Amino acid sequence: MKTEKLFKTPLTNDQMSNSELNLREFKEGRTALASSPRRIVFELTNRCNFQCIMCGREAVNFKTKDLPFDVVKACEQFYGRTEEVTLHGWGEGTLHPKTAEVLEYLNRFPMLRKYFVTNGSTMPRILEPIFAHHVDLVAVSLDGATPETNNGIRKGGDFNREVASIRLLVEEKARRKANYPYVNLVFTAMARNIHELPMLVELAHGLGLPEVKVVYLTIFNDSLASESLLDRQDLVREHFEDASALAMKYGINLKLPEIQGEGEAGAMKHKT
Repeated sequence: MKTEKLFKTPLTNDQMSNSELNLREFKEGRTALASSPRRIVFELTNRCNFQCIMCGREAVNFKTKDLPFDVVKACEQFYGRTEEVTLHGWGEGTLHPKTAEVLEYLNRFPMLRKYFVTNGSTMPRILEPIFAHHVDLVAVSLDGATPETNNGIRKGGDFNREVASIRLLVEEKARRKANYPYVNLVFTAMARNIHELPMLVELAHGLGLPEVKVVYLTIFNDSLASESLLDRQDLVREHFEDASALAMKYGINLKLPEIQGEGEAGAMKHKT
């Protein structure tokens, strides 16, 4: 369960008590819970300004829509006990016209962690709200360590622009002497880009980032079957090991998924 391993930040007594109760109810298999959710996810919008080749938005006919701000407010009863609110989904959440207002509203609740994943394209516009409203975690998606690879996967993106956006965020954090947000890279591993994972660790080091997180490609249509890493354990292991060596050298937290057939996942294909 992902919520067992949420990012660690200081919690109020109410949050700690609720989290302990929630985990206990989960382990007991309860279906009716007395606890509040530890994490609430709002997809602010399913609109996006990229057309990434692996995105589920490109596999079906999405009807684009923005989440009404009132939906976020309707969950106010939980915010004194919930640990984290996540503000992303299929779309680029920062395209929501009220992103700043949502962050400002959520920042009223002590110790409520705010987190979103972004493609980095809107960074100049959201930079000030990130700091003004104390966003705790910002993950930036990059699917290559070179413009050719990244831009070929993340259609509509611009590798150099996204790297500049990350640098802008890191430099602004340093300028303000702030201890937030925690910034990391998220990389979707597939056949055409896995060889660049070690280079991405190098890039993260150059940008001063503490973490690179890797997820496997999920295929939504047959056209991407050749990009799957299923049954390519030797290829995966080679590049995971090279990237891990660099991460250890630089003190970067490299979060890797399990290699197929190993670890807790065993032979379960849905884990690969």
